[in-house]
Amino acid sequence: MKLLIIGDAFNQFVINFAYELKKYQDSIYIDIVNPFANEINISLKNNPYNKIFAYPRLNPIIAKIPKLRGLINLRNLDKTIKHINENIHEYDVVLMHGMWLMHCYIFSKLKTTNLFSAAAIWGSDFYKRENEAKLFQTIDKCDLVVISTEEMVKDFLEVRNIEGNKIRNCLFGLAPLNYLFDLQNITAKESKKRLGLNEDDFIILCGYNGSPNHQHLEIFSILSDIKSELPEKTKLIVPLTYGGSEEYKMKVKKALEGIGMKYVVYERFLSDENTAHLRKSTDLMIQIPITDAFSGSLQEHLFAQNIVIAGSWLPYQSLKDKSIYYETIDSISGLKHKILVVINNLDEIKNRIIKSNTPDKFKSSLWSESIKDWYNALSEYKLKQK
Repeated sequence: MKLLIIGDAFNQFVINFAYELKKYQDSIYIDIVNPFANEINISLKNNPYNKIFAYPRLNPIIAKIPKLRGLINLRNLDKTIKHINENIHEYDVVLMHGMWLMHCYIFSKLKTTNLFSAAAIWGSDFYKRENEAKLFQTIDKCDLVVISTEEMVKDFLEVRNIEGNKIRNCLFGLAPLNYLFDLQNITAKESKKRLGLNEDDFIILCGYNGSPNHQHLEIFSILSDIKSELPEKTKLIVPLTYGGSEEYKMKVKKALEGIGMKYVVYERFLSDENTAHLRKSTDLMIQIPITDAFSGSLQEHLFAQNIVIAGSWLPYQSLKDKSIYYETIDSISGLKHKILVVINNLDEIKNRIIKSNTPDKFKSSLWSESIKDWYNALSEYKLKQK
């Protein structure tokens, strides 16, 4: 199989996907076209791709002028697409990893008429869709639509009716889960030491990225109101490694400074191994984004047997179906009461989690398992060739 991916070549999920697909079937050839990626940023350690399509770097002066930079980037992207189209017939499959507008634009410019094409919906690309008409127009042209969970399929079909035999369920594997399986004999205290935290810190982790979607400011306000009732050595951890504008991240950091609690902000990506240690280090995760898909970070925290408070409005029914336990609130107004209930019943809730959230319930999210469904879905290109 020769595969062309449209997506972020530097996204950890896409990197791991490409790596695991080749590991599963070493004859697969994978190229990727990355929106607005140029030669200055195509270096990638342990590169899993055969080729990353890139265009010449911008003149440093032009790069500082936003509108001009955007126009020239788009012109250069079109040149790159034209170059790909000269040899597009060599590919068997085109896969869009995420259905954002720029990905749809690239797909519309590629000569894919005789190719097998698949659209992988990630979550935010659908739930926060910018241009519904363009999204569905692109999906209509694809042979397959890949959606991770039945809940997302249901949400999708409520706004767009397509043939059921066009949909495939494929989970994204979670690389930190491999480490978590291996770290089961490592204590939370040992993981805290690994990350430079104090062994007796009570870690509250707020969301998993820097997007305002995670309602950081509202969470901080609530924690500030009840900080005297939290464990003495409470420390907040706030991951801001991706998502959100610089302006919003500054607001988050300013708010943290004002609530009078110890905190750690992560702005650089952790390795998968250190991400696993972060999961083990966490005592309480607060997961109340306005919208979400099937959060990998949440699954990792649940595997690590953290106490998790999540919004009941989020599409996590598949976790409930496996009897995986976590606390829920129906709206953010209930967060203060729920945190206090958790703090006052730590041992009881923790024991329930240990009994419920056993490793076997998470095996389907290991890449070694989930990549099989991806491979089988993409291999359907052979049916189109007959």
